[in-house]
Amino acid sequence: PKGTFRTDPGSVAIEECLPCPTGFFSDAPGSAACSIVPPGSYASNDDGTPRDIRATKATACKVGEISQGGGSECEKCPVGKSTAGPGALECVSCRPGTFSDESG
Repeated sequence: PKGTFRTDPGSVAIEECLPCPTGFFSDAPGSAACSIVPPGSYASNDDGTPRDIRATKATACKVGEISQGGGSECEKCPVGKSTAGPGALECVSCRPGTFSDESG
């Protein structure tokens, strides 16, 4: 099933499937390996709910959040900073004339 992988490609038994570990995902049944969650995103279920193991996809972090990849959560930007859009890799200072008085 999605969120798992097989170490033996010839195997068809579901019992031999292993869960993708934290920071990895598998979006197709019968995968031979799990993919690492890329920077700017987090490991999740198909509906975007964060998952530590058995993740089925990588979901982009929301505006105001960042991730270095390989995890199941995004970090909120500190007060006074945000991101240019979803899936960002770094927090940047707010533009002149704007502010952020909350993290994220």
